[in-house]
Amino acid sequence: MEFTEEELREFAAQLSHPKGEKGIEVGESMRLNNAEMISRTIGSLQLSADARILELGHGNGYHISDLLEQTRGLHYTGLEISDLMHAEAQKAVRDAGLESKAEFHRYAGDTLPFGNELFEAVMTINTLYFWKNPPGTILEMYRVLKPGGRAYITFGQEAFMAPMPFTRYGFQLYDTPKARALLNEVSWKSIRFEDHRDQIELGTNEFMHREFTIAIAEK
Repeated sequence: MEFTEEELREFAAQLSHPKGEKGIEVGESMRLNNAEMISRTIGSLQLSADARILELGHGNGYHISDLLEQTRGLHYTGLEISDLMHAEAQKAVRDAGLESKAEFHRYAGDTLPFGNELFEAVMTINTLYFWKNPPGTILEMYRVLKPGGRAYITFGQEAFMAPMPFTRYGFQLYDTPKARALLNEVSWKSIRFEDHRDQIELGTNEFMHREFTIAIAEK
């Protein structure tokens, strides 16, 4: 199926900042298509009891209950640029009866509205492409992490993402060397990468293998 340039631009805009009725559909589509990326990222977390975790760009938030069930006493903080996803995630957590374990904030996508050294972990999935100031965001993630805390940044590899026509609009694509160079803007104690492969549905009975990576940086 062919899409017009206008349709591709609109889809790309919705992926970066879901809005309106279409945004609800896009949010659910992202949850389903990113399920393996989300699961792998949650599975890679190394958290102690009563840890605090911050997520940048949580989408509709239906994965948050799984995250909260993984670690005893875990407290979750979510940040979103989308008013719609901010509201959807709060509803998802409230419906799961877990609102006492989570809090949600809006932000502009740059400065993180928190003090220094508050979190044991910061995670973000499929937001790297849209950062306004990537070195600044890395510095902010480092700032809010406690010593020994880790940042988890999950992204689709450039070789997989580049052929998709909508990524021409507002996406900055990364491979592992580019991600490493970005992370090296800060003096992390260690940086490592976990490579994964999954299968996503493009349409009715149409599937594609996706190469994605979790960058893990320890402060």
